[in-house]
Order: sequence, then structure tokens, then C-alpha cells
Amino acid sequence: MSFPAPVAARTKSTRKLLLHLKCLFWCLHQTQTRYDLNLVFHSLERHRIHPEMADSNLGDNLAFLLEHLEDPDLKALAAALRDLSESIAVMDIADKHFEIAHYLQSLEPFGPIPRGAYGIISRISPQLRGLFVTDGNHLIETPFPPASVRTIFGTYIV
Repeated sequence: MSFPAPVAARTKSTRKLLLHLKCLFWCLHQTQTRYDLNLVFHSLERHRIHPEMADSNLGDNLAFLLEHLEDPDLKALAAALRDLSESIAVMDIADKHFEIAHYLQSLEPFGPIPRGAYGIISRISPQLRGLFVTDGNHLIETPFPPASVRTIFGTYIV
């Protein structure tokens, strides 16, 4: 099945955005260093990559995000990252498995998230939170009910 050019381009840009968000959250959660997180906040606030991150995978992720996100979305990203250190890596709820930075898709609308929206798991603490991409590649971080999403294992989303 092929999509009309505007839909295909929008899908590709959403996919790339989610890949960079996934990599950023996963890398930062794995390293768990305040130093890396502070460099990320510095870069997001100033809209440019801190020189100490310029030649790194983390810097590449941030460069893409800085180029493709608007200021309100960069602020939403920074807010989602602020509590990352409080997150655990994995949680099983009933028959569902959740890991930090895994892809999500909403199965039904909840809060500001419409059915079919894609995102990543941004925090697993007593509450599950996701950073979702909405129309126009805008970001919204929100709690999500486990039954209202499907976790996408692997590296590909539509």
C-alpha cells in the first residue's frame, strides 16, 4: 500500500522524530549521569549543542531534535527529561511489558492523546508516562493507562 506524498512524508518525519526521542531517552536512562542530563538541558535551553556533546551520538540526537522541534515542544521534552532519573527501567503490568523509551501507540483516546498516536515511554515510576507525538509533530507528555496503549517491540513503527 502506498500513501499520497504528504502523508508518506509526514509519517517518515514522525518516525525519525520518534527514533531520536527513543535514542535520547534510552541513552540518558542507561548512563544515569547528572552531567549528561545537564548538558542536554543546557543544549535545549540555548537551542544549540553544548561543545562537549558535539561529536557524540547524544549530540546527534539533540541536533536533530533542535532542528525539527518548535520551542514549546523543546520545553515539553525538557520537562519530560527532568524526572527521568526517578524512572525504573522495566515494569510488567498484567500481561504487558513496559521498558523505558519503547515505542507506544494509543489504542483509544485518553487525556489529550487521540487514538492511533505514537510515542515513547518516558517514565516508569509508580505511574507510566509517555511522550506522544500529535499533529504537526508536537509533543505531549502524559500519564497513560496500560490498557489504552500497545507497546511496540523492535525498531519500526508505521
